Amino acid sequence: MEVFSKKTFKNAILFAAATLIISLFAFFGKNDSYAAGKYDRHIDDPISYLNGSDDYKEESEYLTEWFKLNGYGNHSISNPRKMYSLDDELIAICFDIDNTGYVIINTINYDIMEYSFEGSIAGKQFNKLVYTGFTSVFGKIDDDRLCFLATGEVVPVYEAKESAMDFSSLQRKPLAQKMFAIKSGKGEVARPMGGNGFFESGSLKKNTAKWSSSYYCGVDSAAILLKYLYDYKSSKFLPSGSTTNSKVQKYLCNNKYLADKGLTLYEIVNGGAVWSVNTKTTGIKKYLKDRGISNWSATKVSYSFNTIKTKINGDIPVAVGVNGKVPGATWKENHGVVVQGYLVGYDGVQRLTVNDTFGRNDVSVNASSTYYSSFGMWYIY
Repeated sequence: MEVFSKKTFKNAILFAAATLIISLFAFFGKNDSYAAGKYDRHIDDPISYLNGSDDYKEESEYLTEWFKLNGYGNHSISNPRKMYSLDDELIAICFDIDNTGYVIINTINYDIMEYSFEGSIAGKQFNKLVYTGFTSVFGKIDDDRLCFLATGEVVPVYEAKESAMDFSSLQRKPLAQKMFAIKSGKGEVARPMGGNGFFESGSLKKNTAKWSSSYYCGVDSAAILLKYLYDYKSSKFLPSGSTTNSKVQKYLCNNKYLADKGLTLYEIVNGGAVWSVNTKTTGIKKYLKDRGISNWSATKVSYSFNTIKTKINGDIPVAVGVNGKVPGATWKENHGVVVQGYLVGYDGVQRLTVNDTFGRNDVSVNASSTYYSSFGMWYIY
């Protein structure tokens, strides 16, 4: 009888303890999800779940706090617009910043993809916006055609698919996770330095030229790099009479250093692209040699944020490929930008400040290697 009583008492204690643990898990689990503002989005939610009507107040609140914590102060985050993939899945939300800039946050892991305080996203005349990667926003005309908002160019859908960023490898995460980190302070991994709110930051001594032309972005990137070095390193980097927008690009192409087409990194640096029948390009290395700049050369390397930091700190701009599905270090049918700065935020997230080669500077894009796994970069050093 005594043994039975002890066993019964022991079982009762175990049952009570188990009940208490389950209750605590339920409470703290609920508390975590509500700490960020009662969000009910989960890791396994399909994108289609987010495709209904939504005012995106949670995203707006998160972005407002994110900018504050990074030392930007108070900004109005408003006018949310849905952005879709070429497969018609909701992939991102674009907000206005103070009616003068924009910020894009994806709907998979809620990374801030890009932002700029100058130059808002146009395209209000289109019923649907399509986002294919950094600095690449389209308005959907019909099932076969898109309008590239940066230039107004009409692009076939099949062509845009060749350069669309692949979001499928991203691990789905809830916004509540990031909001809770902000609210609790657990997301802060770096302390501000130098009063700018960032743990690390650096930039070229001057801005790169805001050049945009009818040439391909690989040619524009080369022209912008050479122009910067001409202005701040040596007048040998550009020939007399070919120092302005379009004239630099024309010189590079007319003299067979580059071809006005989609080029691989190898072709930009070393040549080898078809220029015309029985003629191939010679590349930027040959260009520098022909200019008599013997102590400078060009090189292509795999994407590396640390390498970018080193070059920017040495006042050297870097050209980087930023979207596309083509494997390998290639820009063929992809887009490239010129990096003129970098920063690391309070949360440790790395970012690049770029010239988008469409006439805009100071566009901040996410620098996580997740988004650059199939791309390379090149620079003149």
